[in-house]
Amino acid sequence: MSEGGLLTWKRKSDKAFVNSGQYNLDSMGLPSQPPEGKDWRKNDENQWELFDKQEKDNEKGGFVMVKDPNEKKEEQEENENGEVRTVSVNSSRQLLPSFPPERASLLHKVNRDIDTLEGLCLRYKTNRRTLQNMNNFSGSSLAMAPDVLKVPRQLGAPNRRSSKEAIEAMERANILKRFINLFPTLSQMEARIYLDDTSYDFDVAVKAAQEDLKWEESDKGARAERKHSRFNDRVDQAEQFVKGSKIGEEDQAGKGHIRMVAVAMEEDV
Repeated sequence: MSEGGLLTWKRKSDKAFVNSGQYNLDSMGLPSQPPEGKDWRKNDENQWELFDKQEKDNEKGGFVMVKDPNEKKEEQEENENGEVRTVSVNSSRQLLPSFPPERASLLHKVNRDIDTLEGLCLRYKTNRRTLQNMNNFSGSSLAMAPDVLKVPRQLGAPNRRSSKEAIEAMERANILKRFINLFPTLSQMEARIYLDDTSYDFDVAVKAAQEDLKWEESDKGARAERKHSRFNDRVDQAEQFVKGSKIGEEDQAGKGHIRMVAVAMEEDV
């Protein structure tokens, strides 16, 4: 058996191999070398775009070179006669701290029983492609989407509710709770309608609800009276029917039988 073969310490590797592949930026999907003072970054649509390196420093929260018109420094210059003199000029730049900009996206926890891709696009005023690129999923639904989505924030949109809006929302919730406790027969939707119609004026909403419930009670009593009167009419008709028939008094069960006949007539009506 010849040496070499399968033994690793006998096997020789060819170090003369040269990778002939040409790896350039275009073939790898990367942009070309940016101009001086510029850099590449991807936007919300996953496309490359140029931006100033100063903006990049701002995003990292580093330091930015800015001009200070009040600071001066001395420099030497030579005139036409060859004389050198010292002049005072404004300093061009100084170091000032920069702060990171506002976050460019919001977080949305997906409720797969309610949320749809189209609904989220309408809610956050964006499109399907942007959501898919920002969250690395595909498809026409949220089946392959992560549980928490990054959604783009609209320019000028507030980050959160102001303190005044938060206080007003809390006050409305307390008024709604008081109203439901006062009228337990009303549903939450009905109570909210009363308060919305009165701009959450508790006293006016209570008065309106009391008037409606009072009218319903009076109408319910009137309906009961009409039903009782109609039932008595059926009893009289039943008595006349029994008396006019050939059924003897000994075969009757008294007034109970007549009322049963009246009930049957009432149900048939």
